[in-house]
Amino acid sequence: MRENLDILKDRFGADAVIVPGFIRSDLSMTDGNTNMQFLVKKGEKIALAPERLLDFKDAFAITRYGVLLVFETVAAPGTGKLETYPNATVFAGTGLTAASLEKLYNGSLGIKVGQDQLIEAYPTHNFRVVRTTQQASSTTKSEQLPADGFASAQPMLILKGNEKLDVIVTRPATSGEGVQLTDTSTNIVKVVFFAQGYTIYGAGGK
Repeated sequence: MRENLDILKDRFGADAVIVPGFIRSDLSMTDGNTNMQFLVKKGEKIALAPERLLDFKDAFAITRYGVLLVFETVAAPGTGKLETYPNATVFAGTGLTAASLEKLYNGSLGIKVGQDQLIEAYPTHNFRVVRTTQQASSTTKSEQLPADGFASAQPMLILKGNEKLDVIVTRPATSGEGVQLTDTSTNIVKVVFFAQGYTIYGAGGK
């Protein structure tokens, strides 16, 4: 942590206000959606619990990033558990096929800041983690470690709030593939882009 702070102080100045933080942006899983673009800046979307978006005045240094799945009750955002694989016990319902969600892990993640392509095509397969103990009923949970579903960013990836940010997952997709519920008014399947690191206040234009 100290090394990362020293690097950021060198870049943004000794007086820069730097605090640990995260960015989270959720996107509904829909049949046929090949290019899934995550909106990660305030003003691009209304953040719902538990999303956290980047202010245009600030910058964010990513140390770890991941793409995860969540099954959630529409009326209770924030209650779904972040999953690192298509858990068949969780991802169940009319129109939804858990096996089809594997397509998410046969794609790639790209991150672009302005004209700078920070990540061209990181394989989403690297985010897929299935531990020995898997969920077998609604009253049990799969074994999961804090780092599961995340990749390390070394050197850190810098997002600038005043620039165009493109965070896109590209995956194989077909019409009627079964990655969404037939009725999405009660429950919903979402893909989550989650970045951990440091917020640098007031550094969006630096």
